[in-house]
Amino acid sequence: TIGKTIVSGTAVLIGVGLAVLTITAIGHNTSPVEMIKNYIEANLNISVETYRFMGLPPDRAVEMKTYAEFIRKVLLRIYPSLMVVGSAFVVWVNVILSIKFFASKGIGVSDRAQLAMWKAPEHLVWSVIISGFSLFLPIEGIRFVALNLLIVLMTIYLFQGMAIVSYFVNRFRVPSWIRLALYFFIAVQQFFLVLLALAGLFDQWVNFRRAGINKS
Repeated sequence: TIGKTIVSGTAVLIGVGLAVLTITAIGHNTSPVEMIKNYIEANLNISVETYRFMGLPPDRAVEMKTYAEFIRKVLLRIYPSLMVVGSAFVVWVNVILSIKFFASKGIGVSDRAQLAMWKAPEHLVWSVIISGFSLFLPIEGIRFVALNLLIVLMTIYLFQGMAIVSYFVNRFRVPSWIRLALYFFIAVQQFFLVLLALAGLFDQWVNFRRAGINKS
């Protein structure tokens, strides 16, 4: 099924990425975590120095440095989930493009409809609830895991929200130019991403598509 394809593809991509990261880190006599940390710090420092070179006032430069430090802490805290989400997004895009390509050749046309009807397993809702409550626990390690897990889970529901959009776009035969505009706004507006993730989550109870859902 579509869901299993994306999950397995993501797992393979993450595995390859971790292997390459580990080998590279060993070659530099450091750990993968330390290598990631140094990479993030180096790129943020380059950004700050670039703004200084462009004539940023000293007071603004201090603010920029403080902001860069905040970004560094956030990225280090959520990097595991970003790695999973990034890999899943790459696989998802490739699956979408593959389905469209084969559908244009008259192959696997049913996969396109299956994608629009995709729904996350119902038990994932409990993982979202548990992760959300775990964020309020006083144990830092648990909060770290809960935060990253919650980001991954909400990304899954974002994919479900995109499936809902695809369903209605296909159902009402929306013109191509409107589809492009819609997907563009979804991509550039964070509000729409959050809205779609929530729509995917509440679809477990509301069932926006009101049809046979392929649970996978």
